[in-house]
Amino acid sequence: MRGYVSAPTRARLAWFAQSQSPILATFLLVGVASLVLEVPARILSVAVLGYALVGIATIVALLVPWEQRQWRHQAVVPAIDLLGAVLVAAATDYHVHAISALAAFPAVWLSAVGKRTGTFVALIGAYAATFIPLINAAETVSASDWLSTLLFAIVLPVVIITARILVENNRHIRELLATRQSQWAESQRDLERLGAVLRSYADDADIALVVFDHEGRAIATNTRSREFAQRAQLDPTTGVAEHIYGEDRVTPIPGPDQPIFRAKRGDDIDSEFCWIGPPGDQTALITTGKPLIASDGTNIGVMLVSHDITEQVHAGREREDALATLSHELRTPLNAIIGYTDLLSTDPLPVQSLTRLAVISRNAERVIKLTSSFLDGLRSTTELEPQEIDLREMVADAVDPTSIPNVHDRIVDVRIPPGIRVTADREGLAAILSNLVSNAVKFSSSGDRIDIVAQQVDGTVEIAVRNTGSRIDPAERERIFDRFYRSPEARHSAVPGTGIGLAFSRKVATALGGSLVAGAPAEGAELILTLPAASAAIAA
Repeated sequence: MRGYVSAPTRARLAWFAQSQSPILATFLLVGVASLVLEVPARILSVAVLGYALVGIATIVALLVPWEQRQWRHQAVVPAIDLLGAVLVAAATDYHVHAISALAAFPAVWLSAVGKRTGTFVALIGAYAATFIPLINAAETVSASDWLSTLLFAIVLPVVIITARILVENNRHIRELLATRQSQWAESQRDLERLGAVLRSYADDADIALVVFDHEGRAIATNTRSREFAQRAQLDPTTGVAEHIYGEDRVTPIPGPDQPIFRAKRGDDIDSEFCWIGPPGDQTALITTGKPLIASDGTNIGVMLVSHDITEQVHAGREREDALATLSHELRTPLNAIIGYTDLLSTDPLPVQSLTRLAVISRNAERVIKLTSSFLDGLRSTTELEPQEIDLREMVADAVDPTSIPNVHDRIVDVRIPPGIRVTADREGLAAILSNLVSNAVKFSSSGDRIDIVAQQVDGTVEIAVRNTGSRIDPAERERIFDRFYRSPEARHSAVPGTGIGLAFSRKVATALGGSLVAGAPAEGAELILTLPAASAAIAA
């Protein structure tokens, strides 16, 4: 019997209090009331058997571990109660109309736990308790008695079926909640596992990560970010770092302008440079801040990412120092060559010798220009002196056949309205125009056209250099401005070049407040240089 009968537990007593105890209390009250009021039982033995069945159902409810059984197994208890109610009603005089109500509680319970079969049995039992007293009546039943019974018979199934629907809905809701809770618990476990993986990855990463919520509170950091915070001597109460400096490594960045404050304000932080740490022991950082947007578009915070680029900065400075030395070493012999050719040209020499000296001098000067352009393209910064410049004059120098090889056998058409002036650095603009014209010559053939067209547009001047011949692949319109990049066509056709010219030209154009982009003409190639118009040109 172990497993089938056991002492009442707290869970079973709670179940008993909610289900069997109301039925037991009702039968006890009816039994006591019948004795006190001396309500006669037509068949006493049947009535006693009915009450006995309720007692048996009560004992079974207390001893059997129903809390460990499925709901459908619980139908045994209300079925016994319902049979007891039918017997008590059958043994009682039909004038006691309310006696059939004893079947209501067990019928509702049986309907709830017994599903369709239980509902059918509950209705049969309820109708039996209602109509058997009338059928067994020893005298003629009046119409009013029949009407009262019929009304009760109509209402009782409605109550039973409604109770069943409510119980089924409640059961469905509980099952749904249990499923949702299980899914939520599994999701929480997945999130915890994912969080552990991400935390492990973030702590091992060589970048600093800080995540702020929408209220500006730091909710996630990693080992690297804590190291940087300690090096910058970040005050956790104010969020201000004591040792954070600009590019000169000397000027402190004020608190409101520091990356953390700006990220909390929602400012866009895109690869911004700074130094952290006390003077003499500083670390160079590149910091980027990105908002965290939920799937519904809500801003839930911001993530700040910092990279240590100290080694790259030092390497860049060493490279620039080496470039300066290289520039000096290259220029010295070239200048000597030019100087001696100039001296020789003053001597009484044959015309053929003077012509050869001019070729030597011109090519030496070209090597100096190429060297300067190459070195400027490698430098991270370029010194510029903006001034008002006549554009037609600069373009005329750029298309001079003595400056650009092979330009003489191209059809060059310069269309620049008179009076157009730009604000630019003279040497920088000369280098840009030389690169653009040289590029047009390289990617065209003898007899092809090269058009140089300028126009003033809303305070700027657009200079377009177009050439027939080779086109720029749409996929390469940005890549051609990368340092050392040469298109497959240039490599396969052995077009001379270093891949520095356009990168240097765009850098100078940007530094002058302009831009350099690749156009999309119907044929050939086009490069468009935009520069600020000079104030005099704007006024005109």
